[in-house]
Amino acid sequence: MGIDLHNITKTFGTFHAVDNVNLHIRTGELVALLGPSGSGKSTLLRIIAGLERPDMGLELSPEVLFDGVPVADTKVRHRGVGFVFQHYSLFRQMTVFENIAFGLRVRPRATRPTSTEIRKQVGRLLDLIQLQSLAQRYPHQLSGGQRQRVALARALAVEPKVLLLDEPFGALDAQVRLDLRRWLRKLHDEIHVTSVFVTHDQEEALEIADRVIVMNEGKIEQDGSPDEVFHTPATPFVMRFIGSANRFRGRIEQSRAVFGELEIESANLEGSGHDSGSEGEIDLYVRPHEIELRRTPNGIPGVEAVIEHIHQAGPVVRIDLRTHAGDALAVDVAHELFDKQFMLCGNTVFAALRRTRVFVG
Repeated sequence: MGIDLHNITKTFGTFHAVDNVNLHIRTGELVALLGPSGSGKSTLLRIIAGLERPDMGLELSPEVLFDGVPVADTKVRHRGVGFVFQHYSLFRQMTVFENIAFGLRVRPRATRPTSTEIRKQVGRLLDLIQLQSLAQRYPHQLSGGQRQRVALARALAVEPKVLLLDEPFGALDAQVRLDLRRWLRKLHDEIHVTSVFVTHDQEEALEIADRVIVMNEGKIEQDGSPDEVFHTPATPFVMRFIGSANRFRGRIEQSRAVFGELEIESANLEGSGHDSGSEGEIDLYVRPHEIELRRTPNGIPGVEAVIEHIHQAGPVVRIDLRTHAGDALAVDVAHELFDKQFMLCGNTVFAALRRTRVFVG
């Protein structure tokens, strides 16, 4: 089922939680709403579910459509939506089996499955979430990851047209989160139900989603594939929020970008909102893994810097440096390329910026 949102605004007092959002979600997509706390992502999810109503505009009316059909006046239970919350919300007095079966048992008599049909449906879902042997346990007898899988199975039991997940892994430990998000991606590839999940975890969104909607202050900053939002950020906020980035403040002067001791031909700059013929303040960003440390310059734009600290624990070596202008610089170096002979604290090195992006300040 496809979802369309038109002219969606939601205010709480003077606070704009969602500010004139327009969005199309294609049938069968797994879409992440990504942003910091207060960016409007959970409010937007609740509007899709029908748990919140958007504000009526003076000129443009808000619309929420499922497969082109307006659902503003459709009650939550009739929208065909499955909802998974961060804190499981399982019934403590019910077994795993009965938690999953609950949505089927409370259907109106005319549409309620028979007991045999309910057993088959719950059995199929237990297979899907790989908890067949735990059907008769109670929530307090399960791990956090197991409880969240039961919550997901309960949402799927009613065969929703849309699956909505609000920070579904937020209450879990790091390793459990990692395992569950890979499991969710695999599950989605099997069932293909249109899914929207809210997260503030960039890595989670980039790994799971088909599309990432980056939100900030109630607005959509960028809508694109994980590859697009990471490698081709549309705004400085996206550049800073997704992955880490080094920032240099500078100006365009006579067709050259000047960042302290660093100068680059403005025509060679990659970024957004920048006219190579214009003058003014700009910001240059470079990601830590896109910097190469060398003993001497190699023709690539760069700066001299002093190594202040080296962190070797982790998938890469993180090196903190300070330029002569006083700017902090973080560089990621693969362990196999880490040279202990010249990458030493106190050494002056040349940081070659292999790829930079510029935004108008």
